Amino acid sequence: MKYLKKAFLSCSFILLLAYTAHALAEPPARVEGFRAETVTYGQIGLAWDMAPGADGYEIYRADGINAEFSLIAGPDSAAQTQYADVSLVYGVTYRYKIRAFVMDYEISAQEEGQEAPPEITPVKVYGEFSETVSAAAVLADTVITEALSASSTSIRLQWELVGAHKYIVFRSDTQTGAYRTLGETNQNTASFIDHTAVLGKIYYYRVLPCVTLNGRTHYSSSVPARGQALLEKTKISSVRLKTPTTVEIRWNTNPKAEGYVLCRAVGETGKFKKLKTLPGKKTASCLVSKQKNGTHYRYKVYAYITIGGVPLLGSEPAVKSRVMDWYGYSGEPYAAKQKRIFGNTSQSRYASNAKALKRMKWVRVKVWDFDKRGKKVTRIRGFYVHKKIAGTVVKIFNEIYRGKEKFPMHTVWGYNWRGAGSSSEHCLGTAIDINSRENYMIRNNGQVVAGNFYRPRKNAYSIPPNGDVVRAFKKYGFRWGGEWVSSKDYMHFSYFGR
Repeated sequence: MKYLKKAFLSCSFILLLAYTAHALAEPPARVEGFRAETVTYGQIGLAWDMAPGADGYEIYRADGINAEFSLIAGPDSAAQTQYADVSLVYGVTYRYKIRAFVMDYEISAQEEGQEAPPEITPVKVYGEFSETVSAAAVLADTVITEALSASSTSIRLQWELVGAHKYIVFRSDTQTGAYRTLGETNQNTASFIDHTAVLGKIYYYRVLPCVTLNGRTHYSSSVPARGQALLEKTKISSVRLKTPTTVEIRWNTNPKAEGYVLCRAVGETGKFKKLKTLPGKKTASCLVSKQKNGTHYRYKVYAYITIGGVPLLGSEPAVKSRVMDWYGYSGEPYAAKQKRIFGNTSQSRYASNAKALKRMKWVRVKVWDFDKRGKKVTRIRGFYVHKKIAGTVVKIFNEIYRGKEKFPMHTVWGYNWRGAGSSSEHCLGTAIDINSRENYMIRNNGQVVAGNFYRPRKNAYSIPPNGDVVRAFKKYGFRWGGEWVSSKDYMHFSYFGR
């Protein structure tokens, strides 16, 4: 027992030496970015930047300009950088400061001969106080976010809620003139419709939040917002192709309108520009010409009236889009191609030759070829293609015929039924083979599947990459088999890419 006691005392002495050698941690950095703002009349929001190395924070508050600071909160998480101070007295300006801390420990003094281990006490090591910030426990001003026309005789207001008991809406005919009360809303309602507006007249609005505390009503305010009742939005009912380069736009008329303004944007992100002004209350349609195939256009139509000799456009209308797709085009989505060919987006094949043939059309196109003396002459080639792309195919061959290359074609094939189980687009009439002998189909392993060879630039009938033929087919949405990955089919052009 005597030996155990000596061993315990020896260990305690070693432990005491370790403890007494302990130095407190370095203070954390000063809290930066400390800020305070009024959230509502009963809440002030505090926020700050995270202090490196801190374990937590202590927030101090002074209840007034000359009052002493006292601790109100101690967020014990270094990651917490926000705090809401609530249950405040209306009208008082509060001051705040904050400091960070790290946790450490102190060791009690050890008396000579004391056998019990020293006491270890947790302590906080503080950094410097931040700068002092202040905020008043008053009702914040609201912000009117919207004052837009709801109809030709009404204006809709929207504003930010600030925790008031109610909101009172005022209106004036001038920004700095006298404001009269229009109405009020409850604490949860941030909108109001002025149903007494006159078409075209400009009004100015204020929204005053208010609270009632201890029998007294307190108000804040808002910056004036400008509003004007306009003609209702004009709805475009249809955008229809009339020719390859012309669309007809139709819209619903407004009996109060004096006419309409048509605007157009090119592409999905292009800016709108005025295209035409169309006077007349009953004007309900317009033709727009000189549009490009494959281009995406957006349209909108404004109704207008004349006030003080100046046309006043109606409310911002909805946008109607249309791609000029009289012919196929580069980038045409697969689903759009399905709808063009089948009338839906679920079908991809025909069940029989008979059913497929009902959708085919015989087309005749001009091509170049060589006569017996080797001179290029015009020939006519005929073949079946799907009737929904017959115009596109004719357009393609016309461009090839007019091209500088005058590319020769001695064979052109289109529709060819290869069985109900075949995935070939020839069964759909959406694939075309040109000069099959001189533009073979070859696997990656070197196996020739169809044709004899492919020698572009050396053989006149072999289709060169990036030549007139490939460019024309791509322009109208076809894919060239010469760009396939698993194999190459240099004779082959297909609408769906198969």
